[in-house]
Amino acid sequence: MFTPYGEIISVKIERDGKGESKGFAFVCFGDSDRAKDSIEALNNKKMDNNLELYVGRFEKKSERTRKLKQEMGKNLYTDQNNKKTL
Repeated sequence: MFTPYGEIISVKIERDGKGESKGFAFVCFGDSDRAKDSIEALNNKKMDNNLELYVGRFEKKSERTRKLKQEMGKNLYTDQNNKKTL
């Protein structure tokens, strides 16, 4: 699926405790332009099972949270155990 877009350096399929796929993976390309090409071509593509793919640039959780906070303009998450608001 991703090989037509360029050299793939690594693929990591996320698995649960039973070794079953969690339904997502990380694909690392050797060239960032090829990665962008794959995102443009494959994001929102319908699969044979009628599910849509989400293909995007990897972001750390902290980066995603920061962006969402900026977009929403309010607190998105409160960790009750640590009494911390992000």
